[in-house]
Amino acid sequence: MEKGTIVWVIGRLEAPAGGERLLLEGAKYYREQGYDVHIITWHFNEAALYDGSYECKNIHIIGKTDTPRNKVFKRAAERLMGVFSLIKLIRLLKPKFMIAQGDYDVALVYFASIFTSTPYAYLVFGQMYQYPKDIAKYSLMFRRHLKGIVTSYKGYSSTIPLKRPKSSLLNVITSEIICVVRYFAARKAFVRVVFSEQVKKEVKLVYGKDAIIAKGAFNSDIFSYIPNIAKAKEELGIAFDQKVVLSASTLNVKKRIDLILQSFSLIKTPNCRLIIAGKGPEEAALQSLTVKLGLESRVQFIGFIPEKDLFKVKSMCDVFISLDVADFDISPLEALALDTRMVCTSDLELDTNLKTHSGIFISASDSEVDVADSIDLALNYKKIDDRDKLKQYTWSHYFDVILTNFKR
Repeated sequence: MEKGTIVWVIGRLEAPAGGERLLLEGAKYYREQGYDVHIITWHFNEAALYDGSYECKNIHIIGKTDTPRNKVFKRAAERLMGVFSLIKLIRLLKPKFMIAQGDYDVALVYFASIFTSTPYAYLVFGQMYQYPKDIAKYSLMFRRHLKGIVTSYKGYSSTIPLKRPKSSLLNVITSEIICVVRYFAARKAFVRVVFSEQVKKEVKLVYGKDAIIAKGAFNSDIFSYIPNIAKAKEELGIAFDQKVVLSASTLNVKKRIDLILQSFSLIKTPNCRLIIAGKGPEEAALQSLTVKLGLESRVQFIGFIPEKDLFKVKSMCDVFISLDVADFDISPLEALALDTRMVCTSDLELDTNLKTHSGIFISASDSEVDVADSIDLALNYKKIDDRDKLKQYTWSHYFDVILTNFKR
């Protein structure tokens, strides 16, 4: 028996990545709990469904054109026109509540809620201060907190300029209006869910509202996975005795794959290969950097890892590395749950129980030398099974938080 309808709103559902994973796992979980889940998006591509691992079900596409991000006014006008379709669908579906997954999505859901009186949750999946190209942080509404937040977090200070990039007057005015709407939209949500203390503080500072911390990264069946390391290495052309470092993410600036390559060129551990998995706008530049560093024989680009092979590849490697400018990262936690050691920077916020996890190696700084030292330590450290410390990071725990707060 269905318990009612949930509507999940996301601007784009086009490629397999962390935000898409979260949405699809959420839709799957709530359907298993008896809810009728509908996804509303402006742009959709079946590639986002991870090789068909998730249902292509109840996905409503309301976008008609796709304007580049730098044309702020035109892009905003197109999204705003889509709100009429959003309102129409909400009135038709009559959801118990909606979920907005992002700063811009929550603004559009806010507009729709005014005309439908439908409550909504706001999932803060990446804050504006994490993204160099998000100009919202330079607006009159948000820039008073810019310097304080950017300088409070090492990853921000190394990637986020304090000066607004050049933009047309029309784009600036449009952005200012959007930011006012975003402010009130975030405040009106019945719950704001974040992944870390860092972003919880940012939400309180920027919006004057509390947020709840919840973390999800995998399903509980990950703990019963039995790897075949020899077979996995053979399929990738890797000798069984060769050590492997894996990076798996979207290849964009925020992920700092360039720093991974530069650091890998300095490691002292012999007979080691770096596998770079994923696709993205920085792929060509990263391949050129590989050649420039003389790493062609030691670095392997394997593209997107099919969903059916994800556990196999992550459990095969000796070390998983993530230098993402993010307070939380799904991919390395998944690797840890597969008993693979992890290298990260202090940007990744760790809960108390994970600070004592034997498989986590935190670089002392963002310098290539310090990251290289951490890779060497992780490669040569005796593996200890600490997976019990990860059992609180299941998707079911994360999505239950939203339901619990709605029922209040």
